[in-house]
Amino acid sequence: MHHIPTTATAFEKLKLAAKAYRDAQGCQLSHALEAVACQSGYANWKHVTECAEATVRGAAPLLPARHRLSIACVVPKEENRHEYVHSVEELCEKLGGIRPYFIRRRCEQAGSGYHCLCELDPFATAMQANIALDLGDKHDSWHLLFDLNKPAREFPGWQKRAYVGLATEDTYPNEHLTNRSNQDRSNALNPNNPTHQASLNNRSMHLNPENWRFGAGSKREG
Repeated sequence: MHHIPTTATAFEKLKLAAKAYRDAQGCQLSHALEAVACQSGYANWKHVTECAEATVRGAAPLLPARHRLSIACVVPKEENRHEYVHSVEELCEKLGGIRPYFIRRRCEQAGSGYHCLCELDPFATAMQANIALDLGDKHDSWHLLFDLNKPAREFPGWQKRAYVGLATEDTYPNEHLTNRSNQDRSNALNPNNPTHQASLNNRSMHLNPENWRFGAGSKREG
């Protein structure tokens, strides 16, 4: 089967199209996935997933190959100062041991055992950790500022793509991780995702008169 470039955004759109097809036709989701895949030029849904995985693996060369120095700072909790960090590992330690997300392959100038900050996807990392990210300008002494005192916020798609070096291209490898509202909703509606059970548990707590959360909103209003 031939390879069809399939970005993360395109993959999510195909899944949404399959769900819409299922609802319209009243069929099983598996049948809808196969149908949408064929309508979109794929051999089957497995072909879609294989193309999506191959596209992500091969996405790094699309990003800037040259080393780009990134100066990153962290604002600790309950403090009004920033600390400079010099590697992805140091940054993640300052942020409480969070998982980093990358947008390009290992930098040839990275130290042994460390990842250069030019490899980091700051948007996906900040969003998944729910930590505010600020992009510096010509008046700042840093390029990236992670603030532990504020929650994450989303950036316009064009700004994210321009920052990672794709200008107005369709997407970049981790873009699906930066659309928090859509992701949270899909997770909560997916019975195979732990978030789904958590949302059900939360609802049952609010409906249980024996639980302290019951009627919490009305009590606060009163």
